[in-house]
Amino acid sequence: MIPLRRFLTSELTRLCGGLKLLGVGILLVGVSSCLPHVTPLFLEQTQLLSPSPGVMEHPLSATPRGNDIRTSAGETVTPMATTRSPASSARAKPQHTLPAPETPQSSCQAHPGYTRDEEIPTPLLRLPLRVRIYFPPCYDERSEQRYPVLYLFHGRYASLEQWQRLGLAESMERLIAAGEIAPFLVVMPEDRYVGQADEKRFPQAIAKVLVPFVDETYRTLAKREYRAVGGVSRGAGWAVHLVFTHWELFSKAGAHSPALFYEDAPHLETWIAAIPQDARPSLFIDVGERDVAEILDSARTLVKAANTYQLDHEWRFFFGYHSEEYWRRHLELYLRWYAQGW
Repeated sequence: MIPLRRFLTSELTRLCGGLKLLGVGILLVGVSSCLPHVTPLFLEQTQLLSPSPGVMEHPLSATPRGNDIRTSAGETVTPMATTRSPASSARAKPQHTLPAPETPQSSCQAHPGYTRDEEIPTPLLRLPLRVRIYFPPCYDERSEQRYPVLYLFHGRYASLEQWQRLGLAESMERLIAAGEIAPFLVVMPEDRYVGQADEKRFPQAIAKVLVPFVDETYRTLAKREYRAVGGVSRGAGWAVHLVFTHWELFSKAGAHSPALFYEDAPHLETWIAAIPQDARPSLFIDVGERDVAEILDSARTLVKAANTYQLDHEWRFFFGYHSEEYWRRHLELYLRWYAQGW
C-alpha cells in the first residue's frame, strides 16, 4: 500500500502541472488578442525615442562658448549643443512621403564642381595674371542663374594649389548639398610678386582687370554686396588692402591669420574713415593662439581699427599655429561666414 503522504504529494504535483499548462494557454490567447493594439503603440514609442532631424547643432555653426574643452592633443573643442524642436516634444504619428521626382536641376547636384585656370594679360604686371576659378555643381546646367563671387588669396610662397589642399572644393560641395550655403564662384589669383603693397600694381590688376574680366566672362551677380575677398597669411594682407582701398567692389573681407603689410598698418584707420558709413565692409578676423608674434600683432591692429570705427566684424581666437592644418580645420566656418546674405 502506498503511504498516504506519498499519494497526496504525487496527486498535488500532477494537478499543479495541469494548472500551469492551462495558465500558459490562457496567457497566449490573451496576448494574441491584444497584440494588434500593442504593436503600433510600441512602435510609436520607439520612434519618439529616436533622434529627430535638427536636434543636434553643428559646433562650427555656433559662437565659441566659455566651456570649450582642451583635448590631450592640445586642440580646443566646442561641445555640441543640443536643442529640442517643438515637433519632437509632441506625440507624432509616423509619416511616409514619396521621394520628389528627379529633375535635371536636382540630378546635376550629384556631380562635383570643377575648376578652370585662366591667364589674363595686363600691362599692369610683368607676367599675365594667373587665376583658378571654382564653379559649383549645376553651374553649367542652370544657365539662367547668376552667382556671388568670393576672391581668395593664398599665403606667401604658396600657389594656386593651396586652397585645393585645404579642401575648398570638398567643403563647398558638402555645404551646398546640405543647404547650409548658397552656391557661389571662387576666384583664386596667384600672387607671384613678393614685396609690399605700394611697391607693385598687383592690387590694381585685381580691381581694374580681374574683377571686370570675371563679371564679363561668367554669370556673376556684379554688385559689391555679392562680392567678398579673403585670404590666409599674406593673402589676408591682400584682402584687407583691397577691401579698404576698393571698398566699392567688396562688401566683406576675411582675414585668416593676417599678415598685414607694414605700409598698410598706419593707414588702416584713415582708409576706414574715408569710406561712407553705410558702405563700410564687414570683417572676419581669426588667428591661432600659438601663431608668431607678428601675426598676432597684425590681428590685434585690425581688431582695434574695427572696434574704433564700429565695423561689423567677428573676431575668433582659436587654438592653433600658422599652418595649413589650422586653416583646413576652420575652412567650413569661413565659407559659412562669406555666404551669409547670399
